[in-house]
Amino acid sequence: MTAVDRILEVLKDTGLSTRKFELSIDKTSGYLNSLIKRNSSPSVDVVSKIIEVYPEYSGEWIVTGVGSMIRKPSSGKFHSDHPKDLSIDEIINSKIESKLSDLKKSLIQVILSEIDQEISAAKNSVADR
Repeated sequence: MTAVDRILEVLKDTGLSTRKFELSIDKTSGYLNSLIKRNSSPSVDVVSKIIEVYPEYSGEWIVTGVGSMIRKPSSGKFHSDHPKDLSIDEIINSKIESKLSDLKKSLIQVILSEIDQEISAAKNSVADR
């Protein structure tokens, strides 16, 4: 059994559709199918994201197949707003909001930089008079 096979087991265990699962780990639709077709392995980043989003699954098991698929929770309870409890619309909206927030921050930086340039140009213009 490969790491991809084990990820597919995790997918099956979550009860999510492949699309919802892929979105929840920040991958595009068709990502898992692509891994299967190319007979390739997931990157460390993908496995890390699965462990982050689905902490009840053992990273060691996903990567190596050693141990149990389900790990015992250290705090007695897993994260309450687990992605498998979210609808696809909520997952998509969350990702859109995150991207918009990042874009807003970038835009603000560009605007501030342009304002600084305008102020410098104005100061230079006044100094040249």
